[in-house]
Amino acid sequence: VGELGGLKQQHRALATHIGACEVISKKKAEGFIQQQLQVEHSILEGVDEKECLENIEELINRQAKMFDPLRLLCLLSLTSGGIKAKHLSSLKLQFLQSYGYHHLLTLQRLEEMNWLRDFSEKAVLYFRSSVKRLKMIPKDIDHYNFVKPPDMAYVFGGACAPLSCRVIEHFLTTGSWAGIDDLLRQNTSDIFPADPVTSARSKPAAAPTKKGRALVYFIGGCTFSEVNALRFLSKKLDRHIQVATTSLCRGSSLLADIANYR
Repeated sequence: VGELGGLKQQHRALATHIGACEVISKKKAEGFIQQQLQVEHSILEGVDEKECLENIEELINRQAKMFDPLRLLCLLSLTSGGIKAKHLSSLKLQFLQSYGYHHLLTLQRLEEMNWLRDFSEKAVLYFRSSVKRLKMIPKDIDHYNFVKPPDMAYVFGGACAPLSCRVIEHFLTTGSWAGIDDLLRQNTSDIFPADPVTSARSKPAAAPTKKGRALVYFIGGCTFSEVNALRFLSKKLDRHIQVATTSLCRGSSLLADIANYR
């Protein structure tokens, strides 16, 4: 009789996992999820850019769900320092022909946000430097252990750890921004000024607190994957990390908000 409560709890957990499997199976059956994952991995590793462009073009022409190829296009642009003008123009035209010319404003907004841009050598060097110094991509992706994941990259299928969470991990383990402040300053110059007097690099690193609470606040919103990554980090550091944010979103819901903005 004493084990009845535990059995009920296991039954509820089993029902939850079966439900999750059914949803995942349905998603795999109705879309191009495997193709998308392969393209995502290639984009993050910085390999086979030509093949990535061809796959994105195929998804557009086969009229996959609109935000699927658009997410990949933005990801490629952000991680590769932009897309060569002739390829970007061609993909934008095909996108409008497949999904409607009323999405011209959507593409324009993405360009204003620098999510879609012409190629820039400086931008690609910044991203690759961030990946290397923050160790965002696991060394052995092909043999990643999802049963006992070694790091927070598991939230993206072992392909990459969220940049924001790597930054947070650095601060919580070292007690300062020293070592990565130049990376942060490139996009947040008002927070990390270049003046050596106020630079985080000139300040001595404080001894990190092993215990205690840490509050992480995302202004503008964060993804569910980032929350899960911070949960993993909390267990790894044996430290309570409390996450607060102005909103929670997914890649598709974020792009939907941009597309529907008036």
